[in-house]
Amino acid sequence: MSEMLLTNQYKCHTPFSLRRCYVYNPHPTYIPPKETSNKPAIIKALTKAARAARPSRHEAWYTTISVKKNGDIKNFIKRLNEHRARAIDALIVAMSDRLNIISGKVEASVEQLANWCGLSTESECGNKSITRCSKAIITLEELGVIICEHKHAFGVSIAAKALYF
Repeated sequence: MSEMLLTNQYKCHTPFSLRRCYVYNPHPTYIPPKETSNKPAIIKALTKAARAARPSRHEAWYTTISVKKNGDIKNFIKRLNEHRARAIDALIVAMSDRLNIISGKVEASVEQLANWCGLSTESECGNKSITRCSKAIITLEELGVIICEHKHAFGVSIAAKALYF
């Protein structure tokens, strides 16, 4: 059993790497929840296009200046971490599937997106973590791909409340 666990921990993206894989799900994919109603054709086409193209490998990641929330200019992102890139790809597919065409809002919370994409983890004591999803959303927000409405509690920003494309 321990031998099997040991081999699973070292399965990473590259076959020659012996480095321990530090993410729970190295290949996240969006699994939509079961629904009774059909989606409009434009949403189906948008989701299909987001799956086919890898948005995290677009040249905008290498040429666009990212701006922090306070207005400071951040250095260029020369190369995106592969695990973050896969998380961004899965999130963009999920957000395009949950997009309300009229308002431009994504009708899902960050926790729901993390669960549907396989980006949430749970510790041994039962604490749920959506850090990987929230960091990918912050990266998308810094680049200007999405705009987030943040939910505040006691003056501290907890999570994105609404996402806009």
